[in-house]
Amino acid sequence: MSQRKMVDEPVREEDETKMTFRAVMDEKYYTETPTTKIYAAELNSPKFISKIVKSLNDLLPIPKLQHLKRVKRIGDKFHVILNFIPEKGVEGEEEDGDGDGEERSSKKMKLNDDCIILDDLKKKGFDYEKLGIVGVGIHSVPIRGPKTRQQFEKAMEYWPVNFHPEKKIETMLSERIFDESEREYHLDNMKRVLKMSENENGKNVAMIVDFKERRIIAWGCDRVEVHPLQHAVMVAIDVVARTNNGGAWDLPYDELTFDMKNATLNHESSSMDKVKLKAGEVDDDDDDEAPYLCTGYDLYVAKEPCVMCAMSLVHSRIKRVFFHVRNPERGALASACHVHTIKDLNHHYEVFEFVKAKE
Repeated sequence: MSQRKMVDEPVREEDETKMTFRAVMDEKYYTETPTTKIYAAELNSPKFISKIVKSLNDLLPIPKLQHLKRVKRIGDKFHVILNFIPEKGVEGEEEDGDGDGEERSSKKMKLNDDCIILDDLKKKGFDYEKLGIVGVGIHSVPIRGPKTRQQFEKAMEYWPVNFHPEKKIETMLSERIFDESEREYHLDNMKRVLKMSENENGKNVAMIVDFKERRIIAWGCDRVEVHPLQHAVMVAIDVVARTNNGGAWDLPYDELTFDMKNATLNHESSSMDKVKLKAGEVDDDDDDEAPYLCTGYDLYVAKEPCVMCAMSLVHSRIKRVFFHVRNPERGALASACHVHTIKDLNHHYEVFEFVKAKE
């Protein structure tokens, strides 16, 4: 579980403008929505569409496909969703020969006495023969609604869908998460952490900051050679606990006091010149969250935290985590797993990865 790995390629000063912070979110926002197959009635005219849709909504509602529009137009033909296709599939289906790319993953069945789906509907009072239906097609459609605009655009290649974008999600997925002053502040803090890591011979370093007051609360450096649990994040959290008369470890504070002049960047506050680990105080503004150590604080860490550290950040109620180097084998936020996206946890923090901006 050691995090004692050299930090990859420190950010050079001339590359600053090329760096940005990318949100690390649940995989559901990045993956393409899976598809399922449905039957759809084919019509040459829109004359009876309203009547067909009303009848189908009454006779054969499909709650699991509420995210889909019931009708799709392809060229001069109209297609209306009838129902799911059984998992075993259906006999008698033929490839649609249009080949124009508009009817993605679509097949067509001959309209005859073996068209079971229409026969079943007819028994329920759906007289398709008088409603202009000329065939039944088999289509692939998204099995669930899109959560992002990118997923929406991909889903529309299959079938028209309903989409209500969430502004916060779209912002988080863009590289415009922070305004310029916030970006510079976070960039400054990340560079500070990377500089501290460099000064500590490449060990992982974590820094806890009160963003509201622009104040460093604590920092921690990997000490796994002393104790296997003293990862940088754990040390930093323990330091915050010590400022509140807690803490589990008897850390050598004199040795851990860090001369910030060796990592000074653009901060002007004199309080940044030298930071002692016992200088922080927890903000008690939020009565509900006050008992927790890191309520409202941000964490900057050179390397992606492991599961132990990620869960400690949940328990201490950190607000945001910024990291630079991924930890492929043990990283718990972007690599091996995504702890911060687990629904059953009683606290969730935001995670941002320090990466090169898209050209």
